[in-house]
Amino acid sequence: MDEPIYRSQPTAKSFWREYRLFHDRIELDSILWGTVRVPLDDVKSVQVRPPGVIFDVFRGDYGLGDLLRAPKLDMADLAEHVALEKTGFWKQFRFTPDDPRSFKDAVDQALIARRAGQEQ
Repeated sequence: MDEPIYRSQPTAKSFWREYRLFHDRIELDSILWGTVRVPLDDVKSVQVRPPGVIFDVFRGDYGLGDLLRAPKLDMADLAEHVALEKTGFWKQFRFTPDDPRSFKDAVDQALIARRAGQEQ
């Protein structure tokens, strides 16, 4: 069975969308694009970020060009959220799971397990 190892429950902050972590991918439900699938092999990092995505430019964490290629899937501007950095045209996805820190921790563990499995 291809069951998620972590499931973020829909909330108002996520526009009632669900976010799921599998052993090989992350699935992000979105209003505009349907389900966005990000292979774990494409994930560069995952961070918990404070509200106000545009303020990351002023914080010096990201340049404006980075943020122009970082779609926000929900209320990331108004709440603590996750920044999923990846390869490809869209460099990041910004989204608000029900518990951003738990989602990040679950992704970190999945990345460690996946990379350890690839080294064998």
